[in-house]
Amino acid sequence: MVMKRDKKAWLRIVEATISLMIIFGSILLFYQINKSVSSDDLSSVLPVLADQIAKNETLRAEIIFLNASNSSEVKNAEQDINEFATIQLDRTDYGLASNICTIDDSCSLPNMIPQTNSSIFSYERIISTDVNISNFDSQNTPKKLRLYLWKNQ
Repeated sequence: MVMKRDKKAWLRIVEATISLMIIFGSILLFYQINKSVSSDDLSSVLPVLADQIAKNETLRAEIIFLNASNSSEVKNAEQDINEFATIQLDRTDYGLASNICTIDDSCSLPNMIPQTNSSIFSYERIISTDVNISNFDSQNTPKKLRLYLWKNQ
């Protein structure tokens, strides 16, 4: 008789432990899902994108050797950068814009950024080349690349 009670007691302890583990596991899972949805840190994405653009030889050459005073040339380069960055980002819920200007310029905000309630993150990087290159011009060769990223509504 005593053995039967002990087996039932152990069984209840094991059942209670398993049920508590299931409850705490589901609470933890629910908390993690809500946390990741509500706090997308877009500021950490921009330096990685800027590095990928700077390491891409085609985009780098296009940025360095473009004439910053020629608006159509700048627009074409910005479109190429936006297409490349969108592919690298691989997220349709983000909006992206870029701006190229000379180092002395303040890089005005692009017109393509929509009015939004979400935060707009910005990152800036200087794109230059080796000073030993034959056509290096310290006034025109280095360019400032500014990236903007926001979450679409």
